Amino acid sequence: GEQCIEGIVARSKAKAHGRSPNSEVLTTCTAKARGKGLRRQTRAPITTSRLSHPHNGSMAAMRQTPTIVARRPLREFAVEANNGIISTAGIVEGMMAADVRNTTVVISAVIALVVGTVAAAAARFTDAAYQRDAALSAVADTESRLLAAPARELADLVTIYQEKGLSLALAEQVAEELSRHDALGAHVEDELDLEEEDFISPWWPAGLSAVAFAAGGVLPLVLSIFIPGNDRLLVTGAAVTLALVITSYVGARVAQTPPLRTVLRTVTIGVATLALAALVGSAF
Repeated sequence: GEQCIEGIVARSKAKAHGRSPNSEVLTTCTAKARGKGLRRQTRAPITTSRLSHPHNGSMAAMRQTPTIVARRPLREFAVEANNGIISTAGIVEGMMAADVRNTTVVISAVIALVVGTVAAAAARFTDAAYQRDAALSAVADTESRLLAAPARELADLVTIYQEKGLSLALAEQVAEELSRHDALGAHVEDELDLEEEDFISPWWPAGLSAVAFAAGGVLPLVLSIFIPGNDRLLVTGAAVTLALVITSYVGARVAQTPPLRTVLRTVTIGVATLALAALVGSAF
């Protein structure tokens, strides 16, 4: 039991200082937790993001220098780039199928690219701002409850650790040890299940979405400008399909999901969208 408690406290202290916890101690603790391990299990999740709350007054520093975990932004970049490719290419394909002048096709593509970029950034900003506000509100509420009724909050931690597989005696020891070290941090991590991404400035994900959408939408725009009129429809479709294959494959590798299934799903959606756009355009 002592090694298990030390491992949990070491994990908390390591996370507070940006270090990785000792895997051997955590493995021992996991075995004592009846095979379930001390993975985070939240009773009241307030956000879909996954970052740990900064402990011991480091909130202000983290707000100034937000840390973005590499894997998640790369995956989101690939997804948003696909949106840019499909959205802009759909406009281009539809306008070309309508047999409008080349100038009209290019103008339509530029409008789709600009409006889509702004819309993607605005949507991501709104979502990230809501998540951050919700996380900060939850932390403030938890801090107030800790000041008003510390014994009740300690009992809540004990219940949480029991639900994760620890015995009552061990759960009480763990909760007391962590609360002595950093009570608010223990509640934020194990009750609210928050991590650094929950407190990141919304401008970062909004900027990432804007850049990704614009990067994807540039390809159909360039093709609409430089490819001859007779070949644009087929060349654009082929180039867009290839681009979707590349971006979805990269996204799958980053997210560690089956690449083939991801590529097939993305390309199918993209091709179907382009075909629908061409069909609507040809009706005019």
